[in-house]
Amino acid sequence: MIKRCQNEECGKSFTPARRDAKFCSDRCRGQANARRVREAAAPSPAVNVSALAASDARLEAIEARLESAARMMETRLDALERAVKATQTETSQALKAATEEQGRARDTAHKSVRDLGRRLDGLETTVTEMKASRGAMREQRQINERLTALETRLNEVVVAVNTQHGLIQQLDTLVGDLVDPPDEPKKRKR
Repeated sequence: MIKRCQNEECGKSFTPARRDAKFCSDRCRGQANARRVREAAAPSPAVNVSALAASDARLEAIEARLESAARMMETRLDALERAVKATQTETSQALKAATEEQGRARDTAHKSVRDLGRRLDGLETTVTEMKASRGAMREQRQINERLTALETRLNEVVVAVNTQHGLIQQLDTLVGDLVDPPDEPKKRKR
């Protein structure tokens, strides 16, 4: 609740520590009391009581509207804080799920690379064995054709392994970005 200081020399807006507070500080209270004492000692001029009553009523109406607006703002701020907390929770859960999914995908990719590596080793062994058995001239042509096909397959496997390796590097980069996101600006806490 925001009030206006009753000291005519000050008039600042302030948030009172007590509901019945009229002044923003001890200094203002002292000044107002001194002024009241001086005015009580001096002869009082004629005062338009109805104008003062109307001014007081307008001030009270304005204070009531300000208090209502302050309560409404506090309610909205509380709702906003709850929404922010809920969003943070949802984001955290989604990030955790995405990280776990990427971990599983990376493990699957690693397994595929290992399998392709074993197949590559097997193909290299086969190519080596075929080259060693090229002794007979009649079979040389057939063997050369098979070797060519195996070398083509070997090149395809090498391309597939390289592709898998590139995907693993991309996954590692994405997981790294999710695990260590760039610093976000700090949000003001209430």
